[in-house]
Order: sequence, then C-alpha cells, then structure tokens
Amino acid sequence: MEEKKETIYRFNGDEALQKASPGKAFYLVTEDVASGKSKKVFMPILVLDVHISGGPERFYIHAFICKKTKNAYLGLKYEITAEEYQKFQQYKGDKRRINLLLKASGGSLVVKKNAATVIKGIRMTAELADELTANAAKCNMSFSDYCRTLLQGKTPAVALTPDEMEVMKNIVQYRTDVMKFAGAYFKVLRGVPNSERPNYIVAGESFAFWRTYIQKGLKCLDRLIDKCK
Repeated sequence: MEEKKETIYRFNGDEALQKASPGKAFYLVTEDVASGKSKKVFMPILVLDVHISGGPERFYIHAFICKKTKNAYLGLKYEITAEEYQKFQQYKGDKRRINLLLKASGGSLVVKKNAATVIKGIRMTAELADELTANAAKCNMSFSDYCRTLLQGKTPAVALTPDEMEVMKNIVQYRTDVMKFAGAYFKVLRGVPNSERPNYIVAGESFAFWRTYIQKGLKCLDRLIDKCK
C-alpha cells in the first residue's frame, strides 16, 4: 500500500494511537450469535489510512483497516457532521482525531489495552478447527480466547446449559427458603413445652410442608447428578 503522509485530510490511525496511547490497540466490535446468545467479540485490527471526504452537505470519515487474525483488509465509512469535518482538519497531529473516528463508528470501533501483542499463525486440519470451535462454543468463549486459554495451560470451564442453570437457581432458592424456615421454626419451638414438642414436630402442618419442600430440593440435586453421569 502506498504510504500516505499525515495532512489536514488524512492520518495513519495506528501510528497516531501508539504516539498518544502506547500499549493500546484498535478493536472491531462484532456480535457472536453462534452459541444462541448474543455476545460481543473484540477483533484486534490495524487502523491504517484514515481520511475525510464529502461536502457541501454530507461528510464522511473513512478508515482502511486490517484484521490481524485473518490478515484481511476492509474499508469502513461513517457519516460525520460538518462541524466534525472541520474539527478533523483542525486536530492535525492530535489524538482527538482518533476520538472523532471512534464516535463516528457508533461503538463498532474501540480502543483498549492491547493484551495480545504477538500474533502467530498456526496450521491445523479442518477437523481440529471444527473441534476447537465447537469446544469454544460449549465454554461460551471465542475461538481465540479458547485457544489462548489452552496455550496458557489452563482448562476452559464448560458453560452451564439453560437447564443446568435453572437447576442451580432452584437449589439456591431452596437453600435460602430452608434456612429462613429453620430460623423461624426454632423460635416457634422455644415457645412450645418440651412434652408437646415431639407431637408438634411430627404432626404439625408446617413441618410436613417443609419436609415435602426439602424433598423437592433433593430431587433437583438428583437431576443435576444424573446429568453428570
């Protein structure tokens, strides 16, 4: 690509960012719905040539980017106001040009700390790629995050299914309810004579209700155990 020097109409995004905020990088924000849930994915990119165009009524800011993970190039175009068009020219050599670009993108471009500074390509079979992709989805992770976790010697945690989440919520609720019942029941028993307590405990409607309630909680645990077998 032909090198284009900074002017009142254009600048190099990555060079400007490194001067203004060393250690930070541009990311392209996309939505991942492969797992059935909408999740933001931050793709590291290089922002190369950024320039403005348009007039007299409509103005635009353009960004030529390179996706680091795929080594693919893409041109982005966002509409800006006449005032922002003028500010871009006034802000030559200023990091405020970057802020104009981020604002114009509507959140699709962000700047954050560059956690991964080295990119290495690796060849793999289609079968292995499919297996890693499937495993990443089970853990509710992106492909990159999943592989990075494995390379760090860590074991990615498999995300709970909606059914498992429901069981766990029920168990937590059962525990909370039973603890409340136990505290209230002990207070009641203190006011019952010792001679009447056995019959009160065994024949009392309140105790029978909570005994049934606890059994339901145990069944929830049994269902969770069955899923793990």
